Amino acid sequence: MGKARQINRSEAYLNAKYYQQAFEHLTNALKLNSTLLTSYEETKQYHAHILTLLGRCYMEGGNTDDALELLEKSLKMNKAILGDDDFSNCSIYTIMAHVYLKKKMYEEAIQQLSMVWELSEAKYGMKSETTASVFLELADVYAKKKEYKDAIEYQKKAFDIYQELDSVDPKILGSIAIKLSEMYEHIDKLTEAIDALRKV
Repeated sequence: MGKARQINRSEAYLNAKYYQQAFEHLTNALKLNSTLLTSYEETKQYHAHILTLLGRCYMEGGNTDDALELLEKSLKMNKAILGDDDFSNCSIYTIMAHVYLKKKMYEEAIQQLSMVWELSEAKYGMKSETTASVFLELADVYAKKKEYKDAIEYQKKAFDIYQELDSVDPKILGSIAIKLSEMYEHIDKLTEAIDALRKV
C-alpha cells in the first residue's frame, strides 16, 4: 500500500476512534516515507503530516509526552518547508493545544490557540467561521480553568460570528448558546443565562 493511501486510511481510523489500527498504518507510512526522505523533497511534507497524525494518535491514547515530542518535530519540519506563517501550521498548533489541555497546562494551550487565531485571522479575516472555531476552543480552555468571564467573552464572539454567517446549521448556534448559558450560570448570572438561550 502506498504512503498516501496509508495516511488516508490512518486518518479515517483516527476519526472513527480506531486508534490501534491508525497507529499501525501510521507507523508503516512513517517507515516507508523515511526511506525516501533524503531522495525526494515532497516526502518531507508527507513526513510532517505523518508525525502530526502520530502525535494525535499518541494523545488519544493518553501518551501526552510522546505526543508533544512528535508534534514539536512536525511543527519544526512544517515551518522549515512552508514557513512560520503558513496556515497549515494551525492543525499542528491545535492538536498541541489539545495535548496541553489534557495535561492541564492551560497557559500553554492558550498560547498554541493564540497562534491559530493569528494565522486564521490573517488568512480568512476576523469574522470567518475558521476564526470563530478558534474562539470556541479558547472559550473551552478558559472554562476548564474556571475563568468563566474570559470563557464567556470568547463564546460570545464565536456566537456573534456564527450568527452573521450566510448559512449556518441552527444546531451549531444552539449548541454554542447552551454552552454560553451554562458559563453564565457558573458565575450566577441567571438573567444572562436565560437571555443566551433566547438568542436562538
